[in-house]
Amino acid sequence: MSEMQRKGRSARKFTQRRIIASIHGFLSRLSRPLLALLIIGLVFAIGAVDYITGFDLSVSLFYLAPITISAWYINRSTALGVSIACAVMWFVTSVLTLPVEEFPIVVLLWNAGVRLGFFVVVTALLIALHHAIDRERALARTDYLTGVKNSRSFYEQADIEFRRAQRHHWPLSIVYIDVDDFKELNDRFGHNEGDNALRAIGTALLRYLRAIDVVGRMGGDEFAILLPEAGRSEAISIVKRLHKLLTTELRGSGWPITLSIGAVTCAPAPTEITHVMKEVDALMYEVKRSGKNRVKHKIVNCEE
Repeated sequence: MSEMQRKGRSARKFTQRRIIASIHGFLSRLSRPLLALLIIGLVFAIGAVDYITGFDLSVSLFYLAPITISAWYINRSTALGVSIACAVMWFVTSVLTLPVEEFPIVVLLWNAGVRLGFFVVVTALLIALHHAIDRERALARTDYLTGVKNSRSFYEQADIEFRRAQRHHWPLSIVYIDVDDFKELNDRFGHNEGDNALRAIGTALLRYLRAIDVVGRMGGDEFAILLPEAGRSEAISIVKRLHKLLTTELRGSGWPITLSIGAVTCAPAPTEITHVMKEVDALMYEVKRSGKNRVKHKIVNCEE
């Protein structure tokens, strides 16, 4: 294959991906009622075309469009209902356009049933594919050991929250947690027990924090927490409560570890995550150097 052919092929693939991404973006932004109207309109439009073209030109394959949209962007029940509607629409147009003496009602009913079976199978495959993609996407964004977000996913979500905070001039706080004496735990009890401790911390963080908070494992024994819309007083309250609860759990499990926590509240709204992460990381290490097992908070000018 020549260089020109390769470039042409790459350009076509790029164009196709852009078209698919544009369609997906458009459908993803539609509300459920608008999606339902679009699906109903497609079913009737395809039925009208099927009626106009008659027996000579089949358009049955196009019924897969509303079925695919309902399966991918709504849910299984809707997709099954749309499958039935498409099969009924095909049957009605066939009754109206085909000569009864050549195609008895029984034959048309059988063909409609076959099409319905095909539509249902396609629906089941689409639903299974969608769930598999969602599951793989979630696994790719989740730390395998603790169940919280991995560092890459944390930074992606943090960037979104930073932009939202800028747009609405909301406060935002970030917390950085380091497990004290984690190496000692591994040396005394083994790495399996260390993994159990990290897993317990991750589970506790997800349990005790708010639904809007973002938790990530940044590597090793370090965790970061993003607290959207949390100003100074709220951030201090959340972090102190969290430190107390986690310390109680760790002691109850008999693990000889504690937590050093640094927390930064951005004032005004942050411009980028890199600056804030440096600030909160440095603050956490101040806690480590000054005796460990403490919480330290400060307000920083995030526009510097």
